[in-house]
Amino acid sequence: MSPLTAFLERARGRIEHRRALVWAIRGATVAAVAVLLVQLAARRWLAGDTQWPWVAAFVALGAVVAGAGWMADRPSLGAVARIADQSLRAHERLATALELAGRQDEQELPLVQRQRVDTDAWIEGADPDGVARPSVPRFTLALSSVAVAFSALLIILPNPALSRTEAARQAEAGREAAADKIAKEAEKASQAAPGEDGARRQELVRELRRVEESVRDAETTTDAVAELSRAQENLRSQAGPSNASRSSAAAGAGAALAQAAPATQAGAALAEVGSPAAEELKQLAAALPALRPEEQAALAQELAAAAEAATDASAAQDLRQAAEQLARGETSQAQQSLMAAARRQEEQRTGQAAAKLTDLAQALPTLDAQQQAALAQALQQAATAAEADPALAESLRRAAQALQQGRPGEASAALQAAGQRVRALAPESALDGEVASASNELKRAKDALLAEEQGARSQGAGAEQAKGQGDLPGQGEGLGQGQDLQQQGKASGEGSGQGEGPAKGVGSGPGGGSDQHRGGGATGGGAAGSLSQGPPGLPGEQVYVPGISGQGRTQARPGEGSGSGTESTPIPYENVYGEYRDEALSQADRQLIPERLQELLRNYFQESPP
Repeated sequence: MSPLTAFLERARGRIEHRRALVWAIRGATVAAVAVLLVQLAARRWLAGDTQWPWVAAFVALGAVVAGAGWMADRPSLGAVARIADQSLRAHERLATALELAGRQDEQELPLVQRQRVDTDAWIEGADPDGVARPSVPRFTLALSSVAVAFSALLIILPNPALSRTEAARQAEAGREAAADKIAKEAEKASQAAPGEDGARRQELVRELRRVEESVRDAETTTDAVAELSRAQENLRSQAGPSNASRSSAAAGAGAALAQAAPATQAGAALAEVGSPAAEELKQLAAALPALRPEEQAALAQELAAAAEAATDASAAQDLRQAAEQLARGETSQAQQSLMAAARRQEEQRTGQAAAKLTDLAQALPTLDAQQQAALAQALQQAATAAEADPALAESLRRAAQALQQGRPGEASAALQAAGQRVRALAPESALDGEVASASNELKRAKDALLAEEQGARSQGAGAEQAKGQGDLPGQGEGLGQGQDLQQQGKASGEGSGQGEGPAKGVGSGPGGGSDQHRGGGATGGGAAGSLSQGPPGLPGEQVYVPGISGQGRTQARPGEGSGSGTESTPIPYENVYGEYRDEALSQADRQLIPERLQELLRNYFQESPP
């Protein structure tokens, strides 16, 4: 390698190093500016893990820009010679020598040889490091530094979009957890028991499956809560007579039937169906979670004693098992054992009553006319006493009519149908318990979702924290002046009450009342009172109904001071009626309350104009 080529290669290395630094700064600037744009976009459109793939992509883009720019900007030896001539003031020696070196046919010319000798002599005293003097693109470096600084600042500062995404993620996880619990409840409810109403169980399972899917697919917690409220309403609408009503109907029918001599045993057995023992066991099972540890320990001892005193081996086993589980702190298992004991007791009592009714049905042909007449009268009275259970009452009524008309065969069939109805009370009672359990599970799921959403509102909007609780649905009623959904109550004699929900009302005294709505309220006394107006009215503003006089005092909303109602000018009721109506209907549309209550509110304002 000639001295000229060696010098130019060394100089090119220096130039490439400098240009590599320049392109590295340029690539870093591209990446930093792009990342800054991503951080700004993340404040509005992107959040969470969504932004980091973009950040990685733009960092890679910066590296590609730096590498591609450096490769494209690599100088040739001719370019290096021209740069060196200019930088080292070689008066174009290097470029000329390089060009002449490429002319092979002119190498022996004296001029060429002298020029090469001169160039070699100059190279011996030249420093190739001087070809590429340190030079940094200051503007580009400053731009990159600013972009990096702002990106770091945006990463450190809280990201509202990230908070919203995290809240949405938590809300979605809450909805998934609620849906999973409902799915387990639906799976448990799908296990049918012999003798029960199969159609009713299928409807229960279908409703639970529907609400599970609706909650899982809900886009917002508000939608999920609305679906849970709807499912609760559907379960309540499917409910027939309560277990207590059916048992009471059977007991009343048994007492009436026992008055006839031929049906004494059947009536006594039927009256035992209404024994409160099974219902007390159910209530005890429901109350277990609320008991303190020492109370549970005491109850475990009482259950163990009751198991020792029980004459029925199966019932004793259930009570003994419940006592042992409760002593170990296994509340859920103890509840199941108590419920099993209650079901077993119901099955025994209903089975005995059904068997006695069947015996009575088979004995009808052996009764004389006088006995049949007495029995028909007792059956008619029993049917009247069993009105709370339409199926049982109808069977008893048909038996009475058949006996009165002298058709003992039809009466026997009707009594057997009554026995089958009584036998079905136990599985229906168990199904009632499952419906109640499902409804309670829906309520727990709804309460959990509402609590999560309220917590998210409190974290996301400090100024709206006080408003979050008032916007959640509720139910309540109280005593006060008038009656409506914002201030529920009835002015009747002396009384007081309070309610919870979108509005709370308390009232006392005859003809007077007090109202507290979203933190504001008024109290009146004497023959009449005045009401303070919550939204849309002003704090402390009084509203009066023409023709009613009286003084009252107002209670200002929190944070708005306080004042006396007598200091404000009363406003006629009809002047604010429209605002009250619009505000109430608007709130009803936004609240998570059942549709039937919304319809009740609309009907109220339609039927009570000023």
